[in-house]
Amino acid sequence: MTARTSHSLNESTGKVMPSADSKVAELSAFQEGEASLLPGMTVLVPLVTAERFAALMGVEQGVVLGWVNKGYVPTMKIGKRCLINLAVLHRRALDADVCKH
Repeated sequence: MTARTSHSLNESTGKVMPSADSKVAELSAFQEGEASLLPGMTVLVPLVTAERFAALMGVEQGVVLGWVNKGYVPTMKIGKRCLINLAVLHRRALDADVCKH
């Protein structure tokens, strides 16, 4: 999902500013795991909430919080929020041995 921005001219300053609708679209894109920097350019955001990670994994949020508390899932704290660090998790997965059943 790539957020498209619309702009409007602020007549008092003469500057072109993103519209309120585009800011909402950008926030929505960020919460979905992507953020648009420039039109046509999408960057994956490597941090997600425990709620979003639970949805991606198909488990309850409480399970993810347990994983976080046990140190199974890497996190990063930004302000008051504790976010799952997908970049570190991805790197761990690439470095890990294959599970044997």
